[in-house]
Amino acid sequence: MKINVALSRCDNQIIYLCLCSLLFLPLVFWPLESFAAVYKWQDDNGMTHYTEYPPEGRPSELITTNHKAPSQPYVPGSQSDDPKTSATTSAATPEKQAEDKKYCDIARKNLETLQQHPRIRKQDKDGNYYYLDEGQKQAEVSTATKGVAEYCK
Repeated sequence: MKINVALSRCDNQIIYLCLCSLLFLPLVFWPLESFAAVYKWQDDNGMTHYTEYPPEGRPSELITTNHKAPSQPYVPGSQSDDPKTSATTSAATPEKQAEDKKYCDIARKNLETLQQHPRIRKQDKDGNYYYLDEGQKQAEVSTATKGVAEYCK
C-alpha cells in the first residue's frame, strides 16, 4: 500500500526556513572571543610582521579589528609569557585552584615515588623502558620538588 503525502506550499516554506536556520545558526554563536589582538611591527631587515604579542624593545602598532579585542593590550614586562609564572601572579579562580591542587597531588606523588624507590623506570617516546641513573633521578627529584613548591601553597 502506497501513501501519498502532499505538502502544502506553507509546509515547504517552513521546512526550508528550518533547514536554513540549522545551517546558519552556528555562525550566530561563533566564539568571537577567540580573536586576539594583532600587533604590527618591523624587524631589522624592514620585513613587516603581524603577531599576537609585540616584540620587546621594538616599536609596534596595535591593529584594531571589528572583532572583540582583549580587555587590556599586551605590555612587555607587565606579565610573563610563561603560563606557570603568569598564573601565580594573577588572581586565583576556583578553576585555577582546582588545577593547582591536581598538579600539587601529581608533584607530591612523583616526589614520594622518587624518594621511596631506589630504581625508577621510565618509558621513552619509542615505547622502550629504561632505568634512571643517579644523576637523572636527582634531576627528577629537583623537578618534583619545584612542582610541590609551585603548586602546593
